[in-house]
Amino acid sequence: MSTTPLPASDSSVQWNALTQHYYQILVNDVPPSDAKTLAESRVHNGLYGYLANINDSSEWAFVKSSFAVSYQRQIWLGISDQEAEGTWKFFSGPNNGAVASFFDWNPGEPNNSGDEDFAYFATSNFKWEDAAPSNNYWQKGLLVEYGGLPATYAISSSLTSVNEGSSVTFTIDTKNIEWGKTVSYTLTGISQSDLSSGSLTGTATVNQNGVDGRATVTVNLANDQITEGAETLTLTVSGQQSVVTIQDTSITPAPQGGGSTNVVTPICFARGTLIHTTGEAIPVESLTTGSTVQNKSGGIAQCRWIGYQRRTPEFAAFQDYLPVRIAAGALDDNLPLRDLYLSPDHAVLVEGHLIHAKALVNGKTIVQMTQWTGDIEYYHIETEAHEIIYAEGVPCETFIDNVSREQFDNYSEYQALYPNTRMMKELPLPRVKFKRQLPLAIKQRLESRISELDRQHKV
Repeated sequence: MSTTPLPASDSSVQWNALTQHYYQILVNDVPPSDAKTLAESRVHNGLYGYLANINDSSEWAFVKSSFAVSYQRQIWLGISDQEAEGTWKFFSGPNNGAVASFFDWNPGEPNNSGDEDFAYFATSNFKWEDAAPSNNYWQKGLLVEYGGLPATYAISSSLTSVNEGSSVTFTIDTKNIEWGKTVSYTLTGISQSDLSSGSLTGTATVNQNGVDGRATVTVNLANDQITEGAETLTLTVSGQQSVVTIQDTSITPAPQGGGSTNVVTPICFARGTLIHTTGEAIPVESLTTGSTVQNKSGGIAQCRWIGYQRRTPEFAAFQDYLPVRIAAGALDDNLPLRDLYLSPDHAVLVEGHLIHAKALVNGKTIVQMTQWTGDIEYYHIETEAHEIIYAEGVPCETFIDNVSREQFDNYSEYQALYPNTRMMKELPLPRVKFKRQLPLAIKQRLESRISELDRQHKV
């Protein structure tokens, strides 16, 4: 028997406002196993069917009033005591495997005779009886129910990377969401000001797509002219996500005397930062392609490339490149072990959030430097995948390609090593880019560390 979903849109389908489900009697001379397969192959308005799960007297009263017929039929229901005699369980639908609690047996039924392990009702009196799979008293049929099965979602986007000022459309394919209903979504990774219209939360209507459903969400992005680096836009529906990289197309005027424009803030460690390797912690500048570092899962990650960038303090100050200093103990006891210097957009892992260093600045234990002796040297660590590694004891992210590798002084070295540029998948962790996005619990934690370090006269 085919299990290809079939549309069920004829007038024999009845709507129950109480359960918010649909019901339909199919006239098919089949045993219970085939009745189950047939019911589960049916689809009505995007809702997949199953052998009816009758749960209470009001639901059963609806069935009796909706399907009063003059012909004699034996209509299979979705319960059986085949597993344990006398224990009637659902064997189809959302309650599959659960013990049934409502019945409307004929007097003397169920009689548990032989292999009479399946329930049916007779259309002559709508009373229930048990019968064997091979029972041939009358012609048979089945009661199909639509609605109540878990909804599933598959989300895709029209583009994986877009520029500010453009649009991207997300497609949400659904199963077991009725056509005409709506699904709720949230947008994360950006702020309201990044949108030219709409909001960060909303609903989308599910329309017919074959026998299933489809909703679309179009996100219109603002061209904000604020240099903030690439952003990761995530659309979420019931835990399912689709991610798009938004490229920063804003233009920052060059400093007097010339200089680069459209510069993206690097994601790097300052020279001298100690990185935890499989042996001892060593300065980041001592790492080379092929070096191994410790990752958060307890394993090792191999360095695929070490990017390098050198800037004068004057240029760095203009471009907001000056390092952020996270004082020893600012995050927790002995965390960092020593003062940690990061580029402003390098993220550290705090309570399950990837938080950019600039979002942690509090003016006391975490500050962005205003002066720097000598040129600023930044090093990025690229591993095979986006990883969490340790710098001065602090879990920090490795390089992720929402920043262009072309920004690094030794980009030609990368090109020689890897002629074909690859796309990286970002860790599925919430990212906090701005101070206003910092969760309250983390703010309070940082404030408590200020008090503790002040008590120890370390601030």
